[in-house]
Amino acid sequence: MFRKIASGLDMCFHISTPLNSYALRSVAREGKVPLNIFEEGDKTYFTFYITGMTKEESLLTESLNPVNLGEIIQITEALENPVLSRFGMEALKIPTIVAVERYAEKGNFVGRYRFHSSDIDGFNSALKDIVSVNYPLFDLGMHPCPPRGSALDDLNKRIPLSVIEFQYVTSEERDIEVEWKNIDQDPIKGICYTQDGKVKAFDMGKLDTFGLLKTIAKDHIALAMYAEFHEGTKARSVSLLPTVLLKPYLVRLFSNSDSIKEMKIVNIEAYDEIMKDPESPYRF
Repeated sequence: MFRKIASGLDMCFHISTPLNSYALRSVAREGKVPLNIFEEGDKTYFTFYITGMTKEESLLTESLNPVNLGEIIQITEALENPVLSRFGMEALKIPTIVAVERYAEKGNFVGRYRFHSSDIDGFNSALKDIVSVNYPLFDLGMHPCPPRGSALDDLNKRIPLSVIEFQYVTSEERDIEVEWKNIDQDPIKGICYTQDGKVKAFDMGKLDTFGLLKTIAKDHIALAMYAEFHEGTKARSVSLLPTVLLKPYLVRLFSNSDSIKEMKIVNIEAYDEIMKDPESPYRF
């Protein structure tokens, strides 16, 4: 199922820079904390997710208006990091960039992205802007990607993942394989993997699931991947996301189900279980 997606984006980019976050210092957690970065107006923000808070942590973060999402807490804070602000603007200009992984670790932002080598000139322009900013960079890399399956296996070791697949009937016949760019600032943007192996821009607004994608972007739910596979009027949607965000994702899926004809969930599975099964249809 994932043959084109597995090999279509052949370049990787990764970056790490300080977040200088009051909220993260107040609710210090070991390991990786999933997050999303977005812009509203002329300000940059980041949202992160943790499981539970102590009474002291609740008092320390009260001014940030934490949102209780059941088993997890969502916290949003303004971000004063010109590197990430600049990169966010430049990333929107790169047609094939897809966000794969964004998390906080030891107070730093870590981001990993994939793109097609045909956009190497655009990425050079982004790099020029990033390094011109007088702000620390702890990690910066651009290189050919390892196989996507092994990259997801590594990601799952850092942040446990789950897969969700749902199927639905489309309002228009198509034979396409598309992936959402997963960039909050512009949720309409996706990429299409063509029959001849090329990668091109795709308007996700054409899909019956665009309402779901807008809601995910608006609420800053961090995904590792969202892809759809269309054959005629039958469509399959597959998402990979941090396991801690399963419930928030499902709540938003069901809230948009009226606009997704005959939507039915056919699989919810921990990525660890997929790794154990070499015949799993969800392996890359």
